[in-house]
Amino acid sequence: MFWVRQNEWKSRPEAFSGFEASLIEKRFNDGAHCLIGWDHDESRVVYRLWATAGSTFVDWIFTTVQAAPRCLFIFDVFVEPAKRGRQFHWVGASHACDLAVSLGRPGIMACVEEHEYYPFAKKYASQGLGFCKPVYNLNGLGIGMLTMHSTTPPSNRSQSFFKKLYNRYHKEIE
Repeated sequence: MFWVRQNEWKSRPEAFSGFEASLIEKRFNDGAHCLIGWDHDESRVVYRLWATAGSTFVDWIFTTVQAAPRCLFIFDVFVEPAKRGRQFHWVGASHACDLAVSLGRPGIMACVEEHEYYPFAKKYASQGLGFCKPVYNLNGLGIGMLTMHSTTPPSNRSQSFFKKLYNRYHKEIE
């Protein structure tokens, strides 16, 4: 895996298929970073992760999101469906944590749907990558080509899950 630099992305168009060039350029101009996982055997991108310490437009929720203070915002993570379950994201998450530290951002922030929160939070805590505290729920409603997204406070279930993980794993890493 490697971070693509702003001046390199046009020489790697295969890494950004599905993205408008103007969106990619804007993200890099706004200070975002893009991590690419390249499958050398198949000569193609199988993993991609975007991260920023600032704000960025997230096209799948049609809104601009600002990284929380002292946090790195992770967004638009993609794992090739045939490669899921093969640890690509955990390696990418480690790279993102390294980037966060290098930028002086001790926290990680990401938009995920509630059902995704539980496995991610457990895996991050168990591997020592940190504690995923729920801040809000992302809700989506699609009607034809129209998609609406809103946020609500985190559910009691996700808050309770976070507390249990924290209590269990915080003691193990002290």
